[in-house]
Amino acid sequence: MNKALIRIHNQAVPSLLSEINTLNIIRMMWFGSPLSRADLSRKTGLSKPTISRIVEVLTARGLLESTGEIIGSAGGGKKAQLYRFNPSAGFILVCDIQETYIEGAISNCKANFLERFRIDISAESEPCQVIESVVSGFRDLLAHLSIEYKRLLGTGISIPGVIDFEHGLVINSPGLPKWNGFQVRKPFEEAFGTSAFVENENRLMAVAEHWFGAAMDVSDFISISMGESTGTGSAIFIGGNLWRGTNNIAGEIGHMQIRLSENGGVDFPEKLNSYLAVWSFLEKSEQLIKGYPGSQLTNVVTQGKELTVEDIFSYANQGDEAAMKAVARLGEWMGLMIGDVLLILDLPLVVINGPYRKGGSLLMEIIQDTIKELYMSQMMAKTKIVYSGISEDIRKIGAVSLVIQHHFSFS
Repeated sequence: MNKALIRIHNQAVPSLLSEINTLNIIRMMWFGSPLSRADLSRKTGLSKPTISRIVEVLTARGLLESTGEIIGSAGGGKKAQLYRFNPSAGFILVCDIQETYIEGAISNCKANFLERFRIDISAESEPCQVIESVVSGFRDLLAHLSIEYKRLLGTGISIPGVIDFEHGLVINSPGLPKWNGFQVRKPFEEAFGTSAFVENENRLMAVAEHWFGAAMDVSDFISISMGESTGTGSAIFIGGNLWRGTNNIAGEIGHMQIRLSENGGVDFPEKLNSYLAVWSFLEKSEQLIKGYPGSQLTNVVTQGKELTVEDIFSYANQGDEAAMKAVARLGEWMGLMIGDVLLILDLPLVVINGPYRKGGSLLMEIIQDTIKELYMSQMMAKTKIVYSGISEDIRKIGAVSLVIQHHFSFS
């Protein structure tokens, strides 16, 4: 980039406000291009000089490109150049680490995943060896797609647990204890010569929601997920940015302690995750249906089939008593969790990610009724609870978004 363009870029993104403006332009062009500078100014409310600076920078860096078209008003007014989003401005490596597998993917700038590979792992797998295999997998994909390393914008890495984003370090991943203290970022940066970003999976889901999902036009919200194996977690956006907290544990709601009394005895603490995680929901549902021999869920289990969240929601909507009871219990616990969160944060939007987003109106009504019954009446006056607007690859889309955000707004 020449000195003039460096000066323009430094003027375009010198502060948080300019950064947010730049990201808004990127997102708007992602969905709505081709657009002119006047279109962007009208849609965003930003001044034309601000729009011009940002468009110049993004065009110089290849994310926007001229369509070659010039439009003018019907009355013969000033002509305007049209610009479009360029998905091929660069490529992003995405590494989605889960407790039993890792999926690697290569994406263009529009989160279109070109190729993928998968590696099975376990809690006993050595992280150094695993990352070597992942790096090798990416090298093979890049060679297969004939993508040069200089065209890589960065690597986005998703992992469950407490993550030190600043240093690319795993602090505590309960399902992958050997990864605790492991520096994930460095091997990718050394291998591919570009920046890598390591983030908690729930936060990447929230980033995806903020860019492309249910929270696109919301600055303050919480995204909550109850995963298949990794349990309950959340991520919080305040002022349009992730809030990670002083100790990187903001949003770790699955670790909230509750106190229960069993048969009138002594109270004992238990993690909230023990009542909300998918594995717990399925386990407690199987115990519940033993008291309902006529339930269709009983037939599923006795036939040797594995009970699924989809089974329970489906039969609950058909009026199956055991399934309805299971969903009611789940909804009550979710209502308690969300109600407690809103007492502290009082946010305008709660987004539910993960398998429970398939619970539909039945589950949502129970959640909302629980909150209305047990909490202050004004709690839901201006707050909405919605399901995720992204059905597939949400962690990967979040990782792509994070890389684009840093590459085009922080350089």
